[in-house]
Parts: sequence; structure tokens; C-alpha cells
Amino acid sequence: MLKQLNNYNTFLVDQFIKDFGGIIFLNAEENYLYIDGKKSETVQGSKVEVILRGSEGVNEFEKLSIKFESIPVSEFEKVKKMTPIKLQGATGTLWGNGAFKNNLSIKAEGFTVLSKDNQ
Repeated sequence: MLKQLNNYNTFLVDQFIKDFGGIIFLNAEENYLYIDGKKSETVQGSKVEVILRGSEGVNEFEKLSIKFESIPVSEFEKVKKMTPIKLQGATGTLWGNGAFKNNLSIKAEGFTVLSKDNQ
């Protein structure tokens, strides 16, 4: 049986977000570094919660968590709740138990705040 095939599975984050109408900012908090599965006191960027707009009832208002390893939480202080944002340099990994890979981890290098008219 082949092993580690998931290492070659590329998830198209930008296309996924575009297909479901974009994402809307909810909140941001500090992201802590985990060492050997334990949370450390070291802050490593920020973790942002967004909602997916969805399309025709599919994935509508699903919450997603996005990690920004090099952007401090202070960069999000001026972003108002329910504001559309666009990710820059986003990568995604599917994960889950067994054959069910229905969880998504997203990391991004940056973001842009969009106007409500330009989603």
C-alpha cells in the first residue's frame, strides 16, 4: 500500500474561496506556538476566524480559521467585524480520519481588506 500520498495533495484555497463567494472577517487572536503538542508562551502571529459566504446554501456561513504566522494580531485591530477580506499567499491542507478528509487548515502570508461592493 502506498503511504504519504496526502503530502502531494494540493488544495486550491483561492479557487475554493472564490467559488463560495469570498470570506468575511469575524475576529483575530494571538496564535501560540505548540511544542511537542503543548501550547507554549511564544506567540507566533495571529489566528483569524472568518465565515465563508457560501453558494446556494452549500457551505454557507461555515466558519474557517486562518493562521498568519508573520502577522501580529494588532494588524487586524482596524478591520471591522463582517468586513470582506482577501487572502494573499494562502495554502491549504485537507485532513481528517481515515478516508474522510473533511477538515481544512489554512495558512496565509497576508490579507487585503475589501469594500463591501468589491467582494
